[in-house]
Amino acid sequence: MKRGGFTLIELLLVISVIGVLSGILVNVIDIDKTKGKARDGVRISTMGKVVQALEAYCIAEEMCPTNNEVTTFTGKITNYVKEWPQSVGGYNYNYTRITLDTFAVYVNADRDAFPGGIDCYKYTTSDSKIKICPNARCGGNANMAGCTEIAQ
Repeated sequence: MKRGGFTLIELLLVISVIGVLSGILVNVIDIDKTKGKARDGVRISTMGKVVQALEAYCIAEEMCPTNNEVTTFTGKITNYVKEWPQSVGGYNYNYTRITLDTFAVYVNADRDAFPGGIDCYKYTTSDSKIKICPNARCGGNANMAGCTEIAQ
C-alpha cells in the first residue's frame, strides 16, 4: 500500500532552498537604506506643504516672514502654518528669509538612504523647486548651483 505525502529528503531539500533564498534576499535588501528613503519621502512631502504655506504668506502679506517669526513661531505665520514641522530622525527643518520677498527652506537628507552622497533637500523661492543639494549648498542662501531637481 502506497501512502501519499513527501519523503523526509524532499522536505529537507525544500526547507534548505527556502533558507538559501531568504539569506540572499536579506543581503539584497538594505533595511537601513530603505527606511532612510522612506524618512526622506516624509521630509520632502512635509517640506512641500510648508513651502506652499510660506508662499501663501509671502503673497498675502507682500513680504516673506522674518527668521524670528518662523523660529519662534509667532506673529502672522501662525495663520498660514499651523505648526512648524517637527524633527524627523533628528533632522530639523530650517528657514531663512533671503530678501523681503524670497526665502529658503532646507532639511538634511538621511545618511542611511544616501551614505556619503546627498546632504540636504532645499527650496528657494527664486528656483521654485525642491532640489537635492550637496552639503556646500545647504543653508540659508539662494545658491542652488550643483543641486538637482527631484521627481515628485
